[in-house]
Amino acid sequence: MKFRRPANEAGSSLAVWVLLVALVAAVAAVIIVNSVKEEKISALGREIRNLKAKTFLSGDDPKQTPDLDAIRKERQELARLRTEVKDLQAKLQESGQYLEKLQAENQQIRAINQQLGAQNQQLAAAPPPLPAPVAQILTVPGLPAIALLPDEDANAVSAAYIADQKNLKELGEALSKFVEANQDVLPRSLDQLKPLLPEEVALSLNFSRYEMAATGPLAALRNLAKTALIREKRKDRHGLRGYVLGDGTAQIVKESE
Repeated sequence: MKFRRPANEAGSSLAVWVLLVALVAAVAAVIIVNSVKEEKISALGREIRNLKAKTFLSGDDPKQTPDLDAIRKERQELARLRTEVKDLQAKLQESGQYLEKLQAENQQIRAINQQLGAQNQQLAAAPPPLPAPVAQILTVPGLPAIALLPDEDANAVSAAYIADQKNLKELGEALSKFVEANQDVLPRSLDQLKPLLPEEVALSLNFSRYEMAATGPLAALRNLAKTALIREKRKDRHGLRGYVLGDGTAQIVKESE
């Protein structure tokens, strides 16, 4: 007769193995759960530390760190740098405005240079100016040298001045006759000398050119010999003017401007 294990004993062994497997699974589950919890706790710890660091950097809790002075210095340096940046921006803006002004002035100078260049080209293309004519010098006895104008004829000018000298001499002689006849008193006007002039001189002489430079008694005049008694009213185009002096001489002199 063969030996046989009882059926109920085999069932008990199987139940034991199943129980062991379940127990191991439960222990493993507990270990895994604990591991997950520890990981979560570590993550929460890291997050809390980050929040504390951010809170410190924002200045909410400056007593938590010994580097507060360094951070304050960094903030002050940052403020200083910001101020310098603003100043540099303002200076840069002013420099830009000054540069625009210089550019406008440069454009004006260029325009002026272009105008001058065009004028220089016109001058270079223009014919050279003709030399000024040399004035002819006229010499009449008893008169200063005369520079003739381009429209004057030397012979005509010379004859006119010679006639003027003659007229002044005739007026001087007529004046001497009048003074002798009137007890050394000068005439009030040239019309009083007409009867004392030669007829041809009285008819040809233009009395409107002359005037009495002095009137009244001769005794009232100082330095009679150098005093003008009769004179032309104005100098001519050459600056010459005729006089009859108290010594009886007739002179045509050049007057300054």
